Amino acid sequence: MALGPVLERTAPRTPQDESLASYAPKLDRDSGKIDWSRDCWYLDRLVRAMNPWPGAFTWVRHPDGAARKLKVYNALPVHRISGRIGVVERIGRRGLVVGCGTGGLLLKEVQIEGKRRLAAAEFVRGFPLEPGTSLENDH
Repeated sequence: MALGPVLERTAPRTPQDESLASYAPKLDRDSGKIDWSRDCWYLDRLVRAMNPWPGAFTWVRHPDGAARKLKVYNALPVHRISGRIGVVERIGRRGLVVGCGTGGLLLKEVQIEGKRRLAAAEFVRGFPLEPGTSLENDH
C-alpha cells in the first residue's frame, strides 16, 4: 500500500480482532541479560529493544577478579564471523566482536558500571580487555 491514502486519511481501517491479541511480559532489570548462545540477529534485536531501559548487559571479569556489569547500547550482527560463544574474538577500531550461537556481535557502544558510556574502541583503551576474554551471563 502506498502512503498516499494514509496521508489523505482515506486508507481503509480494520478493527483489531481482540481474540487474537496477546500481551507482552512486563520488563524487569534482568530482561536485558545477554545470552551469548543465541544467534547474532536475535542479540542485535535484544540490544535495540532494551535501549534505553533496562539496557542489554553482560558481565566482564576485571583482572583483579571482580565481575563488572557491561551495558551494551549499540551493536551489529556479524554473521560471517563465528567464534566461541561469549568470547571476545576481535578488537578493532569499530569495536569488539563477541562470538554468539550463530555468528558474532560487534559491540559498538558500551558502558562499564560506574563509568560513562563510550565507543567500544575507546572503552578497550582504558579497560584491560584482550581477545579471548570470556563475557559471562552471570557474575
